[in-house]
Amino acid sequence: LGALMRRAVEELFKTPAFYRWLEVVTTFAPQGGHAAVRRFRPGLDYTVAHVGAVGAAATLDATLCFVGGGDTSEEISERWAGGDIGGFECYIDQDEESKDEAPEVFKGDDDSDLLSVTAARNCLSLVLRDKGIMRFIKHVSAAAPSSRADVAAVYDIVMPEGDDDDDDEADDDDDDDDDDDNEE
Repeated sequence: LGALMRRAVEELFKTPAFYRWLEVVTTFAPQGGHAAVRRFRPGLDYTVAHVGAVGAAATLDATLCFVGGGDTSEEISERWAGGDIGGFECYIDQDEESKDEAPEVFKGDDDSDLLSVTAARNCLSLVLRDKGIMRFIKHVSAAAPSSRADVAAVYDIVMPEGDDDDDDEADDDDDDDDDDDNEE
């Protein structure tokens, strides 16, 4: 399995064609990045959200996930969907208060939980991660029906032109000028 997934990294995630596809689908132009093959075994593995993982700029996360635990895709989805067995990818906001806390402490009821992506069979997830956002894989419970394996890529991106708030302010100024014309 590891050799096939490493091949996916080289023959898919790092190709110009995949970069072009990502740009078409997301409107963000990937400008390089890195990918890793990972395996999370039931009862053993997880990743930690830590301050060192917070980027200085927005990135595009592409994660190709593989899980088992049933004969059909529906059975597998049902077993992993509840989140009780872990294995989901979680995105949290790094707030000022949590900068000094131990990174291994995750409060599931915290308002900093922005997005959870459930582990699914043969699923590609694309997430735009703003600066200041951390991600991690929740501990895979010993009760999980299988390991979670994935290819996780992080791409540096160039934001499309016109995605800043200055354009909105310019439009507001134009509206004010129109109002002045109507008063005369």
